[in-house]
Amino acid sequence: MINTADELIVTNANLFPDDFSLRLKEILSALESVRGKVPDNYAALSRADDIGRNAFQFYATQIRFNEEMLRELYIALYVEPLEKEELEKILDVSFPTDRHFKSFREGCGLLYLFLWGHSDLVLSWKFNQSFLRLVNFDHTALIPNKLWSFTNSDKKFKGNTKRLILMSDWNSVEDISLSEVWDAVRTGFKATQTNTNFRGILTAVLHHEKCQFSEKSLKAFEALSSAMHLDKSGHIATLNIEQLTEYHSDFKAYGKDQKRKHYGTFVRNPIVQKLKKLASENKVLEYSELVPQKKKKFSVQHVNGTGNWWGFLNNIDLYPGREKIRQSDMFSNWISAIEYFDLYQVSSGIASTTNKIRRGNILVLVDYVFLYLPWYQELNNHPDIQVPYKISDFKRWAFWSNEPLKKAKNRPAPPLTAIEFYKLRRSKATLSSFINTCSDFFDYVISEHSDKESYNELLIDNTFDNPVKKNYDKEGSGKRISTDKVSFPRKVMPFVLAAFDEFEYINYRIQQSILNGKIDGKRFQSDLIKNQGKIILSDLGLSFKLKIDGNIIEVDEIPSLLSLVELEENGEMRVYAFNSAFRMLRTAIHIGSRIQNTQWLDITLFDQFNTSIEQYFSNLHITVDKTNPHREVAIPSHVFKSLLLEKKFQLEQIPSKPVSTFYEDNEHDGTYPKGITPLFNNPSVNKPFSDSAYKERWLRFIMFVDLEYNKYCRSAGRPEDCHRFYYTDCRRKKGKKDNIRDPKIIRTKYIDAKGREYETVASELIYRPVHTPHAVRNTYTVMRRFYVRDGILMAQQGWSSSQMVDHYAKGEYEQDRLERLEAADKAIRNGLTFRELKEQTKLLNGDNAIKPSAKHSAMRDALNTSVEGAIKSQHLISIKIPDLGEYGGKDGIEIFRKSQNKADIAVFDDCVCPVGGMCPIEVLNIIKEERRCAICPIAMFGLDHIPGLKAKARSLEFESKSKQRVLKNAMHRNVSSQTLENIDDRLTNDRLEISACVFIINTLEQHAKKDQAQGEYVCRDPDLLRNAFKISLDCEDEIQSFLSRLVDAKAYPQFTSGDFLAKVEIAARRFVHGRVQFGEDRFSEIDVVAGHIAAIMRKNKLTFDELSRSDILPQLKGLTNGS
Repeated sequence: MINTADELIVTNANLFPDDFSLRLKEILSALESVRGKVPDNYAALSRADDIGRNAFQFYATQIRFNEEMLRELYIALYVEPLEKEELEKILDVSFPTDRHFKSFREGCGLLYLFLWGHSDLVLSWKFNQSFLRLVNFDHTALIPNKLWSFTNSDKKFKGNTKRLILMSDWNSVEDISLSEVWDAVRTGFKATQTNTNFRGILTAVLHHEKCQFSEKSLKAFEALSSAMHLDKSGHIATLNIEQLTEYHSDFKAYGKDQKRKHYGTFVRNPIVQKLKKLASENKVLEYSELVPQKKKKFSVQHVNGTGNWWGFLNNIDLYPGREKIRQSDMFSNWISAIEYFDLYQVSSGIASTTNKIRRGNILVLVDYVFLYLPWYQELNNHPDIQVPYKISDFKRWAFWSNEPLKKAKNRPAPPLTAIEFYKLRRSKATLSSFINTCSDFFDYVISEHSDKESYNELLIDNTFDNPVKKNYDKEGSGKRISTDKVSFPRKVMPFVLAAFDEFEYINYRIQQSILNGKIDGKRFQSDLIKNQGKIILSDLGLSFKLKIDGNIIEVDEIPSLLSLVELEENGEMRVYAFNSAFRMLRTAIHIGSRIQNTQWLDITLFDQFNTSIEQYFSNLHITVDKTNPHREVAIPSHVFKSLLLEKKFQLEQIPSKPVSTFYEDNEHDGTYPKGITPLFNNPSVNKPFSDSAYKERWLRFIMFVDLEYNKYCRSAGRPEDCHRFYYTDCRRKKGKKDNIRDPKIIRTKYIDAKGREYETVASELIYRPVHTPHAVRNTYTVMRRFYVRDGILMAQQGWSSSQMVDHYAKGEYEQDRLERLEAADKAIRNGLTFRELKEQTKLLNGDNAIKPSAKHSAMRDALNTSVEGAIKSQHLISIKIPDLGEYGGKDGIEIFRKSQNKADIAVFDDCVCPVGGMCPIEVLNIIKEERRCAICPIAMFGLDHIPGLKAKARSLEFESKSKQRVLKNAMHRNVSSQTLENIDDRLTNDRLEISACVFIINTLEQHAKKDQAQGEYVCRDPDLLRNAFKISLDCEDEIQSFLSRLVDAKAYPQFTSGDFLAKVEIAARRFVHGRVQFGEDRFSEIDVVAGHIAAIMRKNKLTFDELSRSDILPQLKGLTNGS
């Protein structure tokens, strides 16, 4: 039964007096277990929370309930809502404050819901469920209705779906009757009037094993229930569900002219009606802007056994009001090409997100060709324009760049170009993506469908040129929008990371204690409800300690970041504590990834490429990413261990194991066709824990950090370090945070200073984090950018462009940015500073640099003393690079061992050559040119070569960037292909040699760290060797760049690139002689250069002019400061 009236229906004839008394006792007892007993002094309580907790329990025992009272109360609360004073008269009670009244009203809602759950009555569509948002405990446990539990367990069932359930006497899935729903609709009950969503629940249970209706009947209902108003004869309303199903099968057309009509919301869609009106008025541009909002019905067809996403292009009603243009006939050439291109994209393993973007771009091109151009030509009849019904007719001069047409006289204004059409529809910032997609589409068609002898369908002739010129057209496509994500400030990071670690420890302890029975799961769940989501640690015998700056901060209560899930084990329901959503967040902040990356980690793959957890970092295999699926990232081993614990918990400690599921429920996703088995699986739905789950826990964590961090700062006497981690905001419609003009409005009341009550509307307030989960990427970038080069950050975070590093670095916390500007300003006022780098001036002030080529270097001494001794002490190695070709000769170590005359061996600062620097022909065939030592198969490298190799890598990095600019300019100037090839070959060799240098350096550094006797052979202090390790290869960071290159200029002039001297001169001109001071804590880029030079000048008591003429820094000879 479905109650279509406004009032409730009592279905239990014995409800009064006996059954109701039992029901009332049950609900009061349940509320008492959660909210406690009613205090004896309840009437005297003044705090709102104290009043609200027990209001219903207090008043329910004072009301004389009977069936008439139950009905009258329902009408007063929901059908014709009464004010507080009027309800007091009906119930014969007194509500001293609004808080008493509202809390009682909330309890009444629970009472009616409870009676409905026991099948004592059926509620109506007027019943207001909004009170459930205020209930802070699991109310579903009170309601003995399986269908209610079913709809509450899945968030896809919205309030309107639950409304339908409450209007019925259904108790389980098998009770859901499509026939009853149809009877309600055909007798006048309109879903549009009540916002009741029939389709939500009907679709959800369609494939349930106990479903009582067929898919065929549901389709008939969906089609005809929304089209009843079109049936002027009223015949459809006379049919029962079986007759309706048969009618829908036999007759898909009705009306006087027997034209095909579409059932469903399509006919009543206001967008469709507006499009038809614009079409009748020939408003082409307005129509083109609006058409994307029309909900196209994409039907999956099957072509050659593969799902065809583009089948909707064959629909007659693709463009409402323009049905006379038969796209499927007139543009069949385009449709075939688009379908083939899409199949190619999917089969090539393109990421689903990227494919979605590319399909959207092709849709814009489709609307331009299928809709705009034919319509333009109808209205203008331009003599020089031919509608491109075939791809071969799509000309650059007409449809992509038509400047000549715009200048033509006595001609109509030309059509918009495809680029102009795109800007009409979308942002200029994404234009480059559209250009790339179109270019790739035309390239594909030219490559695969222009050869008559090919097995592929011939779509164009071989004279067709790609109308898109990527490098030319993408100029001016707009800059990337600046990020609105905010990084954590540097000063709070120790506290945040310590909190993450301690929560992991506590969560794991609680999880395992619930598993082994030391903590009762249901009792723990009940206590959380009583304590409003807080964990009282003393009740569990646990302690939460944060170790910050040598201090220990103890916390008595913490928010629960666990997810409690009930699972069936041995026929009984048992509570399990999942730490999954929290671990997603903790993992993301340590690897700098999208939360989506950690959310979809595959339990079978994430640890497959890690060999050890004893080192500081482990390898984590990322399965899902936007552009680079399946990649490895570095993760601290202590965090990786928690993922191994999660794997053990999911596979061994709970009764339900993770199963493979399609990525984001897309079974047609070509990137992950076999699905993903989630590491962070929620067994209730067999998917990863949802976005809302981790966002909720993130907010709880942020609010905890806000409280404890600021408390710590104030207690430590540092109130200026306090920081706001969250803020109050209004809820947006549909959850859109950035939609400031569209807040979600709720009706409310307020009382003015004179006690007068008014009705009004207000926006609903919620808490939002200042630093969102996605901002962990900004935090990771900002915190590490000055320690590692951009290439490492790009590989770690899955970026293919260095511009992304800049983009996310813009999320630096404002105060951190201001502090850096303040330091720079003080440096300008007070003279340049050099305190933090003072120790490293040793590298410049004397002959401390490791120079293996020097006369009596440790390297030369070792080589001249003993072959095996040199190999062992210097950890000499040789490498081969397979990509360069097969080298069948002996490697450098073998040649060195068999060498008769050690004088033939040449020692350089970046390698040892066992053949005296004279490259054999077979080696030159591989490395192409002399002194490419890092890729030479016979070169040897030892520990003392580390600084020289770093210098060489830095020099090659700068040279390669210069070659890239040369190559780009050469391409624009159309120089010969041979010249371009030569430049490109040298650039490739530079990049390859840089990679080889980095590999050799990393290998040797590992040997150096393991060698306890390194002080015995190094030609200088071991501390200086460690400092040399710290000199980064980062050429993007100006500070590291100048420091490293200044060291190179003194120690390894052969590796100093030419433009460096000019930069040193510029820096030298900007500091004042004799006024350089030391002792400040901060420094700028110029401080680094000028500080090093100043240190040498102070030691030797020289002016800059004297220094530039001396031999101390030969690279400065001839430079002056301009004075």
